[in-house]
Amino acid sequence: HNWTRNSTLDKADLPRVKSIFQSRWEGGKIIQADLSQAELRVVFMDALLVDPEDTRVKDAYWEAFRTGKKFDAHTFVATILFQKPSEEIEKWMRAVGKTNNFAMVFQKSLPMFHEELKPHIPNIPEDQAKEYMNLYFKRMGAVKTWQKRRNREVVRYGQMATFFGRVRRSNLVNSGDKSKVNAAKRALVNSRIQGTVADLNNLILGMIQEELIENEMESLVVGAVHDSTIIDTHPDEVEQIPYLVRHVMQKIHEELDWITIPMIMDIGIGDNLEDQVDFDFPDGIAAGPHPDLER
Repeated sequence: HNWTRNSTLDKADLPRVKSIFQSRWEGGKIIQADLSQAELRVVFMDALLVDPEDTRVKDAYWEAFRTGKKFDAHTFVATILFQKPSEEIEKWMRAVGKTNNFAMVFQKSLPMFHEELKPHIPNIPEDQAKEYMNLYFKRMGAVKTWQKRRNREVVRYGQMATFFGRVRRSNLVNSGDKSKVNAAKRALVNSRIQGTVADLNNLILGMIQEELIENEMESLVVGAVHDSTIIDTHPDEVEQIPYLVRHVMQKIHEELDWITIPMIMDIGIGDNLEDQVDFDFPDGIAAGPHPDLER
């Protein structure tokens, strides 16, 4: 049933609902492997494909993402918007940075962006929202260049493909209606980013399950939530699963040569899907590419 898709569940109830999802085994754990800020990483990979010589890409997230270590892009943007060092960024400021990140990348209009900021800054004037947009693109000019070029491709060809080659088409680009054309451009360019992440997540999910079967393990992949793979983990295998996930991510990077910015998985372990504790590998190597892999 698709009750979750159509549910009017209040966000306040979400933790209680997530806590319902527990392991089938006594003493078992729920492990969640989440692609970290995947859409933003794909955007910057695509920006380099659009213009490999655009050094503004490398001036933005590039170097931080390239390290293969954990990097909070939303806090980074908040430091730009509020002109404060990262250690002074409060929770609500990071939320504004996150809202700004996705609104700009996915080409949302000023009125829409303004409305999305109000839960974090209730009385924010539209002029302030516009200033946030300007600050973002002043620092992230490569994103605007990428959008313009991909938008032109949509108008010319009426389609856009993910990095895996899955194509989405729209006849609205030839409708003559400006609002419909703009909506089609946003939808198709966004589908390249979000579709690539969805394709990648499905591939990772399948490869993790294959590894579990090949190693004759009891643990099971039980589904996906957005960019996360959920693993019902047998109590005897809790210590092994994070390393299995890391092994899969290293294989992914070896096989997909278009991954020029490391795709990292954050791993959480808990008694249920809500109460998760971050897992950090003792050797400091994240669940991403092998340290010796060069691009």
